Amino acid sequence: MALDGGGSGGGPLGQSNSFTGPALGIEYVGNGWWGGWSGDVITTNGSAGTLFEFQSPSATILMRFTLIVDRSLLGTNEIGYDLTMNGRSVANYRMPNTNNTQDLDALELIIPSFTDVKITAETDDGDNITVNGILVAQVIA
Repeated sequence: MALDGGGSGGGPLGQSNSFTGPALGIEYVGNGWWGGWSGDVITTNGSAGTLFEFQSPSATILMRFTLIVDRSLLGTNEIGYDLTMNGRSVANYRMPNTNNTQDLDALELIIPSFTDVKITAETDDGDNITVNGILVAQVIA
């Protein structure tokens, strides 16, 4: 999936700087920065919810991803995410829900140019759990 462009036909490589709301892609913000918010994504036991799915821009980026979840809805089960690059899992994180845990630590990862990236949220909870993802990326090369 290509980066989101928006605006009147989109700018080059999606660089139209016109935020269109929650989306699977990321949008160019300006000065070498990209960003995205997934909006509400529902995941349940056995069914992963896609937070982001995009191809990185024509330059190497340093990406920072954070998963946000309301643990009060989770019970005692686990929540986590899986990040794939070009179809291969490169980061798979699970965290048990306990009363003293904080939100998931942000993941920082260098992503080469023109790499297909997909981030899904996963849980072993039997109920529907709503999660959100926030992603920022900066061109580094």
